[in-house]
Amino acid sequence: MRSRGVRRVPVVDTQGTLAGILSVDDLIELLSEELGALSRIIRQEQRHEQQLRTRP
Repeated sequence: MRSRGVRRVPVVDTQGTLAGILSVDDLIELLSEELGALSRIIRQEQRHEQQLRTRP
């Protein structure tokens, strides 16, 4: 999309009927949410590993 300067693309179903429009902003928002979730998981795992290391 970026290389062609396209910011929105139509999304069609199997019959070719318009199902929606996907924008670059939609993709950025989704990626941001996914990266945030991944960051939370990483922090949880780091805390868990730290707890395991400090146990007697």
